[in-house]
Amino acid sequence: IRTLNTLRNMTKYEAETFQKISKFKISLDKDKVVITSDHKILEKYDVRYEELLKMEDCGLINCRDFIAIKLDEKEDFYTDKIFIHTEGKASMGVYTFTESGKQLLNVLEDNTNYEYTLEVLRKLKLKNPTVLIEAFKISSINKQRQDGNIKTIEIIYDEERDLLEE
Repeated sequence: IRTLNTLRNMTKYEAETFQKISKFKISLDKDKVVITSDHKILEKYDVRYEELLKMEDCGLINCRDFIAIKLDEKEDFYTDKIFIHTEGKASMGVYTFTESGKQLLNVLEDNTNYEYTLEVLRKLKLKNPTVLIEAFKISSINKQRQDGNIKTIEIIYDEERDLLEE
């Protein structure tokens, strides 16, 4: 109900801004959806801090509290097009999407900007040279419905070509 109230109270400008910002989300898992707090990268993609603050006012993003996402010793995550593998500890500053923001992301068409995602990963790799960070193009994701939930069974990707090395 909170998300419906948020949606109902949004102006056209706020809805368009959220749709624009949604292209720059990075889903670390279904519960952790973030956007980089690196303002140089955001400005390159025409995302202004004022827009993020407006989304915070709408209750869709937390951006006043700087949060560092920590990657564990070995972690894999993926988008619908990129498989990401990390080994070693690393962290990056991010802003997080709220529960309402994540629910709204689920109803929008996934139009993630993958060049942005790769740029964020390249910068993370540059700042953490001892950490292995790789990104590979996914050719297919095989999912299966189990107990009413969709579960990923297998991810097939091109492990010969690290997208971060291009």
